[in-house]
Amino acid sequence: ILRGTRANLYCLVRPRQGADAKARIKEQMETYAVWRDDDAWRSDWEKRVHIVEGDVILPRLGLSGPLYESLARDVDCVIHSAAHVNFIYPYEALRATNVLGVHEIIRFAFHGRIKPVHYMSTAAIWPMGSEYTFHEKDPIDHGKLLNLGYDEAKWVGERCLINASDRGLPVTRYRPGEVGGDSESGRLVLSHFIVAAFKGFLQYGAFPSVDTYLDVTPVDYVAKSVVHMAFHRNAHGKAFHLTNPNRCHLSEALMYLRSLGYEFEELPFEELRDRLIQDEGFSGNALFPYQAALEDMDWRSMQVPHYDCGQTLGELAGSGISCAPVEEKLVGTYLGYLTEIGYLPRPEELRDHATRFILAGNGKYRFR
Repeated sequence: ILRGTRANLYCLVRPRQGADAKARIKEQMETYAVWRDDDAWRSDWEKRVHIVEGDVILPRLGLSGPLYESLARDVDCVIHSAAHVNFIYPYEALRATNVLGVHEIIRFAFHGRIKPVHYMSTAAIWPMGSEYTFHEKDPIDHGKLLNLGYDEAKWVGERCLINASDRGLPVTRYRPGEVGGDSESGRLVLSHFIVAAFKGFLQYGAFPSVDTYLDVTPVDYVAKSVVHMAFHRNAHGKAFHLTNPNRCHLSEALMYLRSLGYEFEELPFEELRDRLIQDEGFSGNALFPYQAALEDMDWRSMQVPHYDCGQTLGELAGSGISCAPVEEKLVGTYLGYLTEIGYLPRPEELRDHATRFILAGNGKYRFR
């Protein structure tokens, strides 16, 4: 938004004792290498970014009466991306932020004067299954079971906004799938489940053999797309799949890994899941923190539907914004970053590690 518009930003930030809220945002931007340090950037940062300390789950966003009233009059639109992202907690544990927080945003958007809401939903409001194709215009009342409590909470949040739209609130819904790192630097969030799964399977020496596709969307594409549609298009009343138009089959990605020198088996998902969880070295595996979620998963949990994104591509036509395809260049960029920071071992490190354990006669690790 700072780079592509002249808008003033009011950032709702939960206060933390002894910490400056604006400095915390800057620190996060530096961590993910999106901070700039030129004069124009610093000037925009000082003049156009305003911090509002509050909390989306509190009545009236936790703001004082005068401040709430002032913002309700002055703000032109709301981009709502606050969410409690957790793949282990049940719906009840996520309802406060992911549902009641949406209620407070709706109240704010209707108060004073009507303000359009741009809502960051998720493609996971659709059920898993490679036999499905979901279009952006499809009604979300599909009546099927969702994968996780997080998915259920986001579905309810989107349903609330659809109801508000029926009462006259301009609403735009964005549905990213699995958001990957920056397509240029490869820098990404290490706490995502898919990153942990990739490392965990590699540590164990086996990947699931599943007929599914890798649908990873670079975060820079997601950010640019939302800003373009929020500021430069009349996208109200629509939903957009911010998924990758050019995904690749899992088998192709595994073939590429092997070409880099990685060695691993391929096992049916349920067999791999059970053997991994029961392995005595599981506590040192990257998937260990996700054990509860892993135990509830089966092969179908890995089968990603096809998310049609024709409406998104139509809105982005002529903008110069395009999504890097899931192919060797993008996967290689991510792998390069992960190995450079030491998160992932290089193939030769795995082979050296395996040799040491073979010589010791210790079979507790499944390195080949």
